[in-house]
Amino acid sequence: MVNNLFIIHFQPLEGYPPIMNLLDFFSLKNKFYKITCLSTKGQFKHTYANNKIDIKRKGNANGNKIMIWLTYFFFNISSILSLIIKRPCSVIYYETISSFPVYIYKTFINKNANIFIHFHEYTTKNEYKSSSIIIRLFHHLEKRIFAKTKWISHTNKVRLHNFLTDWNITYNKDVHHVSPNYPSKNWGIKNTSWHSKEQIKLVFVGYSVDSNSSFITELIEWLSEQKIKSSIDIYCLKQNSLSIALLGKTGNTIVNMHKSVSYYELPNILKKYHIGLILYRGLTPNYIHNAPNKLFEYLACDLDVWFPNEMKGCHPYEKTDGQPKILNLDFNNLDQYKLDQLIDISNILPNKNNFYYETVYEKMINEII
Repeated sequence: MVNNLFIIHFQPLEGYPPIMNLLDFFSLKNKFYKITCLSTKGQFKHTYANNKIDIKRKGNANGNKIMIWLTYFFFNISSILSLIIKRPCSVIYYETISSFPVYIYKTFINKNANIFIHFHEYTTKNEYKSSSIIIRLFHHLEKRIFAKTKWISHTNKVRLHNFLTDWNITYNKDVHHVSPNYPSKNWGIKNTSWHSKEQIKLVFVGYSVDSNSSFITELIEWLSEQKIKSSIDIYCLKQNSLSIALLGKTGNTIVNMHKSVSYYELPNILKKYHIGLILYRGLTPNYIHNAPNKLFEYLACDLDVWFPNEMKGCHPYEKTDGQPKILNLDFNNLDQYKLDQLIDISNILPNKNNFYYETVYEKMINEII
């Protein structure tokens, strides 16, 4: 049994299902004497807890500017002190924003510590240059330990390749990994099948449905003109992201806005629907080369998935036959489609869903121990 494992995740855990999944998985393995996770508080109604993991919240990452700067200071000082006192052999950190305490620990305190890094998102060189002074500083320092880490992972091959290319790092199969955002094999619940002439139920789960960054307006306008009646239920944290004018009944579709829910409540909600929506416009390389965790969560509940052509990270998963289907749509030209054709269920051959985090995280545990 390995002594102490430290996991540093500055952003509130509740906004990132992959870190909650990892904590759940690690807590069941009994491979560590103690697991400590350092994070912050957020604006989420539901707070993640795990009685097998010591979760310490240092500050609030969603306050005003003064509160956020105080949180930066308090989080980093307290994290460094915790690392010095506990002296863990292995430390995992998520994203550049969490890197500073690990840089100090690896460089000055415990040069033999095994460092594991995972990036939820891909950030380009230009995006780093235009980011806040604190991110620029942390990234300047974290680059010094990239060559000394035991593990660096991104969510897909393209993001990993772009990251390595940006920083002139030679690929090493023992160090550089792909770690997709899959749910647990026990997470999904079979959905309610759609029957001909019934209302087709679509669902979107995410942070926001702003019309400038998503195809929500185009989708509503198209559905309103289809012969089959439909509904779109939106569960998002940013409740005011969609114009009030788009809510309610428009032609043959109805749009409803709901408050965000706990990740662990989602299976019981998703099972009520037939189609899961991914609507990002792909405005940055991060979103273009993204297969979001919602893709795999929808699939776990047997929902068909619609995603925009702009999201190249979803293309490898496209499936036009069987159930559930994963459809790549041109949301700028939805008039070329007919709803009844997209939801055709004449081919009921099931697709086997093998997108589970158990195999992904097992690989990381084996590297740590």
